[in-house]
Amino acid sequence: MELEMRERDLNEQIEDEREVTTVKLDALQAEHSRVLGEKAVEEARVVNKLLEEIERGKAREEEIMKENLTLKKKIDEAVKRMVRDEGEVIDKMCVKNIILDWYGKLGRGKEKEQKMVMEILMNMLGFSEEEREVVEEADKEKGVLGIGGGMLRSVIAPPIGGEVVREEDLEGENVREKFANFLMNETSK
Repeated sequence: MELEMRERDLNEQIEDEREVTTVKLDALQAEHSRVLGEKAVEEARVVNKLLEEIERGKAREEEIMKENLTLKKKIDEAVKRMVRDEGEVIDKMCVKNIILDWYGKLGRGKEKEQKMVMEILMNMLGFSEEEREVVEEADKEKGVLGIGGGMLRSVIAPPIGGEVVREEDLEGENVREKFANFLMNETSK
């Protein structure tokens, strides 16, 4: 009997400990699930933030690609325009030489040569027939192309007055040297 009682007490203790262990195990499993759930939620938040950043990066990349394409188109258009207009560019030295040639033709009896120089200038600048007629009409009325240079001379030449320097008085073998000497003389005054 005593043995039976002892066995019953032990079985009750085992049963009590089993219940306590089961409760503790259930509590641990619940805590573990809660902690895993919180970590999963936090990890899901981090993953969502990363996905949002990736989307923003992709949108920015698309925007940059569009800007790049737009800039490339503008550069291509500018290059095409530059190549197309290259034939219309006039060298400054060429125009300068034409004007110097114009003044080299000043004087009585050289009107025909002056008109040829003006024709060359009008051809270089691409004057239309209407524009040529305007210049020729102005020449008839105001002497633009005539002796003394007319309107062209009034635009390019210095005002009359002061000491007159003649080309023959300047030192130098060509127009460039004479012009340089003229400038040196004028600046030294």
